[in-house]
Amino acid sequence: MEAQIVQLLRDLRRELNGSILFISHNLGIIAELCDYVVVLYAGEVVEQGPIEDIFHSPRHPYTRALLECDPARIEEVCRELPTISGDVPNLLRIPSGCVFAPRCPQAVDVCRQERPADHEAGAGHIARCHLLRGGANG
Repeated sequence: MEAQIVQLLRDLRRELNGSILFISHNLGIIAELCDYVVVLYAGEVVEQGPIEDIFHSPRHPYTRALLECDPARIEEVCRELPTISGDVPNLLRIPSGCVFAPRCPQAVDVCRQERPADHEAGAGHIARCHLLRGGANG
């Protein structure tokens, strides 16, 4: 059923020669249907770019963590799926600095103090992470 719906959406996009805005946590469908991806955390864009870049070279720690939790990408059979540690922030009290910093295993002091700027990570691929400052890999 899911495959049929994805095919119908593809056909509709082709017929209308248009675009579809598809919002989902299902990374498999995103990979099948989308050309460009915008990754949000706590309502803020943390990374965006062509599907190949996001899925094969994620630059933001949240995007990496999200992909690591995707059951389709887990090679080893296990009883429990990986999770992202920590709690989702209260959207009424967004933390200062990077919105993902309280849950990020790579966070440094600047992450908790300043909002990160957009950093180009490739053609049309942008990530908001202090670890990318000055071309670092993050």
